[in-house]
Amino acid sequence: MDINSLTQPLQFNIVYLDVVTSTNTLARERLQVAKAVEGSVIFANEQTQGRGQLNSVWESNSGKNVLCSLVLTPVFLTIAQQTYLNMAICLAMLDTITMFIPCARIKWPNDIYINKKKVAGLLLENAIQGNQIKYSIVGIGINVNQLDFEFKSATSLSMETQNCMVVDDVFQLLLKHINQRYGMLKLKQWDMINKEYHQNLLGLNEEFTFKTETEEFVGVIKGVNVQGQLMVKKGDSIKNYRVKEISML
Repeated sequence: MDINSLTQPLQFNIVYLDVVTSTNTLARERLQVAKAVEGSVIFANEQTQGRGQLNSVWESNSGKNVLCSLVLTPVFLTIAQQTYLNMAICLAMLDTITMFIPCARIKWPNDIYINKKKVAGLLLENAIQGNQIKYSIVGIGINVNQLDFEFKSATSLSMETQNCMVVDDVFQLLLKHINQRYGMLKLKQWDMINKEYHQNLLGLNEEFTFKTETEEFVGVIKGVNVQGQLMVKKGDSIKNYRVKEISML
């Protein structure tokens, strides 16, 4: 077995487009008509219907940011291991952003934050076949040169560094880091991925006020379990929460 094929497992085939509804939607359509294989990437200057986690809106000005979707076929992962794919891509985004902003951290489940403001996000859509992941569509947005946002909790690399950047340079760095982290997955380095994810998890072992559908309470983030749920200590017990079941105030 060629170790280099595992540490750099992906050959990227990039399609650059001006305007699309959603790069994830287009990637799925291309999969359905056999025009996309592992390593296929859709990059768009603008999305008219960009989506975040659970159909939230992804705000982006034309030509200012990295907006892309990547097709993966991680058939070597079982359904029970799909959390590691999310962690690996989060780390690839973090690897990219910390080259410019060292203080960036991962906010559960798959956003990158700088000083309490969101700079990047991930929309991961897995297709399951039997007990394995048949394919994954990895949608990533990184705010690069945008300077104004409707959502005041957003920021960009340019806002944080006071420098204008070449969007494609950031994109190419992202692909490089995705290749490295995907290689770690293929080498079954799941414990290392989990460890690094938690080392960079925003608020780990810190106290926050949380809100659920039924209550507000003070708790401590204890980590993320193998199901991808946030573990929060409340009093003497630890409860696990899925995405959108809990929010930090």
